[in-house]
Amino acid sequence: MAAPRWFPLAISQNLIPSGYEVVLTTNVACHLWLYWTDKEPWVHRTTSTRRGLAAPWEAYWCGVVWTLIPQEEAGDTTTHTFIWTGWVSCQTKYFRFHGTIGGAASPSDTAIFKLHFPYLPKGGIELLYPNADLYAPAGCFPDLGEEHWEDLDDRSPDEDASYVFWPNLSLEEIYGLTDLPGPPRTYGSVIVTARCRKTSPWAASFLRLAVETYENPYYHNYQLITVIYADYTDTWPVNPATGNPWTSMELDALRVRINMSSELTGTQARCTQLFITVT
Repeated sequence: MAAPRWFPLAISQNLIPSGYEVVLTTNVACHLWLYWTDKEPWVHRTTSTRRGLAAPWEAYWCGVVWTLIPQEEAGDTTTHTFIWTGWVSCQTKYFRFHGTIGGAASPSDTAIFKLHFPYLPKGGIELLYPNADLYAPAGCFPDLGEEHWEDLDDRSPDEDASYVFWPNLSLEEIYGLTDLPGPPRTYGSVIVTARCRKTSPWAASFLRLAVETYENPYYHNYQLITVIYADYTDTWPVNPATGNPWTSMELDALRVRINMSSELTGTQARCTQLFITVT
């Protein structure tokens, strides 16, 4: 009997203080470890025999000093969360995944991914999540009488467990955000992240993100979304209303707009997580 195998469906990397939260989803339940190194992997030539001829055409990747991080979830799961702290400014690391199915080692492996931790000025990173609906015409699931923002403020994405959805037309939602803690100061870029998918591969589904300051929305272009959940981002390096670095007062008053559509009857565009990163 062949050894059990798995393969990745989607991956997200969310900034947290001093590191990243990496979430991988897989096609079958398994238990994974994240292997990482800060040494750039090398590619080596190796000889293989093809039809009796030895040819030095093959290549394999070699990494050294791998460090293991176990997933946060117990047992075999299809969602795998890794809390990866200990980064420093402008550091690059390389990582892959390996694991077991039902306690048996799986031969499945992934490509080697590369992740870079940004320069952090004094004050570090702040993550602002929705805490109030300002305008909410779309639907939410599960509809238990909660506010829409409660389906989007998860610190870890919960995929289709809760989400806001747009039927086959274009709608817009506006959300208020948590206030920044600490004394007033200036900030760097504002990065809006929305985790979204569409429910049909045949639907032309779009996403547009905006920040609203002084009651004026500042949009970026529409982005096409896929049937698999993925993170979609837009960045505003400075306050678009002033052209200057963001201030605490401006960020406390900031609202985020999300506009989506699913242009096929009976389909949905879904958003399961929404947050803003400021540095």
